[in-house]
Amino acid sequence: MAVAHAGLGDRQAAIRSLGHAGEALTKAQDTAVARPSWTAFYGSAELWALHSIAHLQLGQAQQAEAHSHRALAQLPGQFRRNRAMATARLALAQLGQGDIEHATIGSTVFALMTGVPLPGRMRTCSATSSAAHHWPSTANGGASTWTSHPPTESRPPSACPS
Repeated sequence: MAVAHAGLGDRQAAIRSLGHAGEALTKAQDTAVARPSWTAFYGSAELWALHSIAHLQLGQAQQAEAHSHRALAQLPGQFRRNRAMATARLALAQLGQGDIEHATIGSTVFALMTGVPLPGRMRTCSATSSAAHHWPSTANGGASTWTSHPPTESRPPSACPS
């Protein structure tokens, strides 16, 4: 819900939804009842990633960067796709703050996914889509500069799941 609210530009509802999700996760982790196996991926790292997505959509790059760092710090190593997506969001958040030099770490997304097909969300997104239009740094061509240098592999040049 938070991501949907953020996509609609409703900051207050997005933040409220993230708070509710955090409370629900805390309750789920505090119970003695085993969670279904299909929810195993959903932990604090996933919640931080959702925070990052919502803040990116709201045009709040600084907050998105902080949440991306938190997600990356807590993601288990075996979740390569999630790590690649969080890394791409981190690069976009840095780009959104005009930090083009650090945003180039987004190329590590392709290294993380070596030997694995890129999921559709990673293949089709663009650094100039979603929240990028909110950022002043894109006015000087930052986003177009970042995406105009495709990797040497045959993969698409951008990866910004939302």
